[in-house]
Amino acid sequence: MVENKVEKTKKIRKVVPKKTALKKIDGYKADVFDMEGKKIEEISLDKKYFGVNVSPRLVAQYVRVYEDRQHQGTRRVKTRADVIGSTAKILRQKGTGRARHGSRKAPIFVGGGVAHGPQPKGDSLTISKKQKKLVFYGALTMQYKNRGFIFMKGLDKVQPKTKAMSDVLKKNDLDKTNKLLLVYSKLQNKDLILSARNIAGLSLKNAGLLNAMDLLKAKKILMTVESLDYITQHENK
Repeated sequence: MVENKVEKTKKIRKVVPKKTALKKIDGYKADVFDMEGKKIEEISLDKKYFGVNVSPRLVAQYVRVYEDRQHQGTRRVKTRADVIGSTAKILRQKGTGRARHGSRKAPIFVGGGVAHGPQPKGDSLTISKKQKKLVFYGALTMQYKNRGFIFMKGLDKVQPKTKAMSDVLKKNDLDKTNKLLLVYSKLQNKDLILSARNIAGLSLKNAGLLNAMDLLKAKKILMTVESLDYITQHENK
């Protein structure tokens, strides 16, 4: 019995992944590139947004609440209590050789109620604004420490053509990146959106609508300097 318990614990340890520590980076600085893929300057990042350690349990809670909120929860089926019809017993209890039924509204009959069907749900899963903001900062920190951010200047001058944005991604070694997130500023023109919206594997997000789930799903994040300024100014309010 003791040997079997030891073998079971060994199997469980193999299944459960070990916690991987994030890469430590001295200072909070990042390189800024232009559309040609050349480094033009170096910027300092605020420790408040890019130096936050968040509990994995809190991140898991946020993901669960976020996915739960994606469903409207308005579907509803009729149960046997909602079906209109007689409540009289359809057969006598004994002597017929058939099963004992008390109502034609039972789920096994045609036109009867549905058993265990979907019902309107309430917002049972919740998360506070403070926790939501903490997870957002933690997602920024995780992507920064894992070298997931690429900051760029001049993207507002790109031509409204898919080929123009494809060339920009190719020059910055992002053309083969799947799950690439492009974060643009609310004040930037529409040419950036028109040039990037048809590229496969590339998703666009307004800096004012960016959330932690967008950051957690992305493998690489192409962020304009203007959108970074917008995020820091908006969060300080």
